Amino acid sequence: MIKSQVWLVSLIALASVALGAASSGAAPKKAASGHTCTIIGTEKSETLKGTSKADVICGFGGNDALYGFGGNDILDGGAGNDRLYGGDGNDSLNGGTGVDTIDGGSGSNLAKKDAGDRVSRSQVVVNLPQAKPVATVSAAPSTAPSASPTSSTSATPSPTSSPSGSPTASPTPSASPGGGSGGSSGGGSSSATPTPTPSASPTASPSPSSTPAPSSSPSANVIRVDFEAPSSTLTLVGFSGDSPSLAVAPTPSPLGSTNALRISRDSSSGGAGSVFYTAAQTLISQNSLVVTLELYAPAANQPVLLKLENPSNASDAVETIATTTQVGWQTMTFNFANNRSGTPAFSSATSYRKAVIFYGFGTSTGALTAYVDNVTFQPETSATPAPTTSAYTRGALLWSDEFNNAAGALDSGKWTSRYCGHASSNGGGACHNNEQQSYQPSANALDGSGNAVITTEKLSTSITGGQCLAWSGSCPFTSGRFDTQGKVSFQYGLIEARIQNPVGGANWPAFWMLGTDITSVGWPSSGEIDIMEGKSSSLVSGAIHWSNGGNDAYAYANHPGDNFTNGFHVYSVYWLENYIALYVDGTKILERTNTTLDQSGAWAFNHPFFIIFNNAISPAGGFSDAYNGWSTSQMKIDYVRHYQLNGVGTVGN
Repeated sequence: MIKSQVWLVSLIALASVALGAASSGAAPKKAASGHTCTIIGTEKSETLKGTSKADVICGFGGNDALYGFGGNDILDGGAGNDRLYGGDGNDSLNGGTGVDTIDGGSGSNLAKKDAGDRVSRSQVVVNLPQAKPVATVSAAPSTAPSASPTSSTSATPSPTSSPSGSPTASPTPSASPGGGSGGSSGGGSSSATPTPTPSASPTASPSPSSTPAPSSSPSANVIRVDFEAPSSTLTLVGFSGDSPSLAVAPTPSPLGSTNALRISRDSSSGGAGSVFYTAAQTLISQNSLVVTLELYAPAANQPVLLKLENPSNASDAVETIATTTQVGWQTMTFNFANNRSGTPAFSSATSYRKAVIFYGFGTSTGALTAYVDNVTFQPETSATPAPTTSAYTRGALLWSDEFNNAAGALDSGKWTSRYCGHASSNGGGACHNNEQQSYQPSANALDGSGNAVITTEKLSTSITGGQCLAWSGSCPFTSGRFDTQGKVSFQYGLIEARIQNPVGGANWPAFWMLGTDITSVGWPSSGEIDIMEGKSSSLVSGAIHWSNGGNDAYAYANHPGDNFTNGFHVYSVYWLENYIALYVDGTKILERTNTTLDQSGAWAFNHPFFIIFNNAISPAGGFSDAYNGWSTSQMKIDYVRHYQLNGVGTVGN
């Protein structure tokens, strides 16, 4: 839920102010193209929206979000880290200085960017300066691969699905030729996100941030390899028919990526593989055995094996398998608690620093091309331990909603159901991060059995226009979002909810919080607490976000489980001054203090926050599993409660 928009601010009012400035008698401001600006920003961070006509939208200073919508528009970001969305026309987009995210939209667009910018919709972007060619650095192979294959009767199926057909014998995957060969590291990025960026703000969208992990660093607790650019440590090594390289990602690319790891294969056996990363520290830990990645597959039902090994001894390794579900981009989850049958289990004594991927493991795939992007590891962190659960004392219940009223509307004294994503009214604004839903208040209701329910529906005809502000301009789903903003606020204490997540791929349920000052300071300075984000039926995550000089900084943790959709689970935040811990069913998954943050920036959690529940629909290749044909799905909330913790905790309005 990774991370551009201003929450609950009227875009029309902003446009009116801008137009007023243009007609005040001052010399007209012009875009980089030389055209006179018709919608003008200030030196602050803001959201500027065009009309159905041809507009010239100028952001000037600040971290701005510019939306062209209809018409053949000119969007000029100016200074700052901006997000530009062209819309339906044939647009000209100029990022300007800063690290910008440029989405051309559906027309034939001209996009001007520099080396720091990301551009999506590359199939419709014309005259885009080409990036410098990326040279693949290959380690000279030694005389033989580091491990001899052994056989088993069949390839072990993925934890979630089994490959079709009858695989051939499955050799134990070998490491790259030569022990200690390097890997490709693309440092992480906090510019455009998945999924999830948070609601509201000059620099983020109001879905919980999908939380792309920080750049690889021995001290970070999340490492994401994004393959955006070569680095001094880049060494890609293929064997048995694989040839890995960096290349432009197929569209629509995940999380707005430009480049990805391309695996080109000639006709080969089932033992072909590619080394893609070698780290300075172990890549997984006993408390975090899950690795996720985005994979562009040429076929469904293909086994993909991920192997983590000791670079000095390839036999010190752990392997697990997942299976592709479709052609194209998809999120794949590798749980090393489920090691491949006949191979060693995870050992905390082993330093798993090298990552190797085997597409179509155990099968004869023939020639193919696959792509890998946004590989997320969660190693141990060297941060100073924060207080443990023994330091907690749960106190009095300060506030709750048990959702026990008769079937019908939520308590309007506590909650507002949002038209989030509509052009105006009741929040309006851009509540999307390339998500596919249009939020409707009618999707939120009490079921009369003690639950609040968010019902998500697949539409026969997609919503377009003002009720859908997704990047694609077409929303094939309706869903719900409700929050306590402006009605109830919370500072410190224990806040928990008992939730059953919705069934079906592409669902992205979330229970999260934003600082009440978001309308004045913007995101991420307001702070964000993602108590729960559902990634799949068997994986949830938690995160906190703060500002690092106006950019998103965060700490993040995955938590695998059997199934979070077939029953209720309790998600909690333990929150004290300068301290936060996140729990799933009583198990701590994340803990930070103001002195143990993974990235620089000011602690953003010593002020009131409000609560949000929503279910978004992740785009193809986005934060969640792919949509798998369901028509209706429901997120159920049994209760939400706020207790004192260690004698502190307040409720406001």
